[in-house]
Amino acid sequence: MKLHLWNDLLWGIKGPQVIAYCPEHRIELEVSTYWGNKPQYEASVYKKERIHYFVCPADDKEFPILKQDITLMQRRFFSTLESISLKDAEIVSIDGYQIPIAKNKTPEKDEDYWVEARINDTKKGKQLVVYAGKRGESDKAQIFIDTVNDKISFDQNNIHPNDIFVRLTGQFKSGKRVNMDDGSDL
Repeated sequence: MKLHLWNDLLWGIKGPQVIAYCPEHRIELEVSTYWGNKPQYEASVYKKERIHYFVCPADDKEFPILKQDITLMQRRFFSTLESISLKDAEIVSIDGYQIPIAKNKTPEKDEDYWVEARINDTKKGKQLVVYAGKRGESDKAQIFIDTVNDKISFDQNNIHPNDIFVRLTGQFKSGKRVNMDDGSDL
């Protein structure tokens, strides 16, 4: 079983349930509810209301939940845990608002070449860099795509992109198309 530290408590999934554990003793916390004002919580609770809290059976230490109920907290933990497992999920656009994030992957059937793409944060803003080369060789082509200024350039100290690609044309969000051969607009 895995325990996850969240909101100063340890949490785990036990069957279909989300369980809170004491961060010190790693023992399942008991759930208690108190109606009215407990003296130690009066600063946070101004009227008589239901106060939920967890209690550690080992030392009776209380972990109050003043602004939400236990069921809501358990659901929020589960949602947080689920979001972690979905962070690398492929996004498929069906409404036109989400832009799919391409995985950095070379098709496995091409044994001669490799391609890698990265998004870098530069002083001018975000820049897409595409690296490509022949497998087994250390030199590579570096292509810089400036989406702010609708430009494509390459590192002239490395392989020219035309040695790797047959044709390279960029179409930007503005609709502008640029040919890599000479940088001219199409």
